[in-house]
Amino acid sequence: MADYVSVEDFQAATGSTADEELIEAAILYAQALIDARARRSFGNEAPQSVTVYDVRGDSVILGYTYTTIESVEVDGVEFGSTYYEELPFGIRFKTEFLPRFNGRGPSVTVTADFADEAVPLLIKQATIVLANETLNGSLSDGVIPTLPADIKSFSVEGLSITRDSTGTVFGSPPSTRNAEADNLVDMAVGGYWGIA
Repeated sequence: MADYVSVEDFQAATGSTADEELIEAAILYAQALIDARARRSFGNEAPQSVTVYDVRGDSVILGYTYTTIESVEVDGVEFGSTYYEELPFGIRFKTEFLPRFNGRGPSVTVTADFADEAVPLLIKQATIVLANETLNGSLSDGVIPTLPADIKSFSVEGLSITRDSTGTVFGSPPSTRNAEADNLVDMAVGGYWGIA
């Protein structure tokens, strides 16, 4: 996962002359707060394959852009390209999948040349807002906590952030403690997800 904002972009947006190591630490802290609020991370490397479970109907949304589909499997059985058409968001089968006797649809695995996920502009803006507040001491009282990749959890000022075994970050409470940043993150992930 890449930084959501580079030190150079942060300096250009804020005019900050702070030490670059402090800026980097503030950016990483802001990213951890954002990941906790969004219940996911951004700017991830693309997988080699995507599996969508319980497919009902004819469309499969992959969640990544791609250039070439290498293979499509339905419940482990490979389907040739004559059975589906490629769409910008995924594939559409030429027949619908109906729920089976157990009430669930099949699993579809697509192997393709997927593009890495871009960090949404709203997430970049939220990162700048939070990192700037952190540098100015309003979020961290001048102490910038960090969450290196090998650390599984930390708590500061009532915020607890934890990484699971896949690297997904979860936090409680999920607020970044900045209303503007919260709104930017919520808009980037499609609205408030009922996180309290």
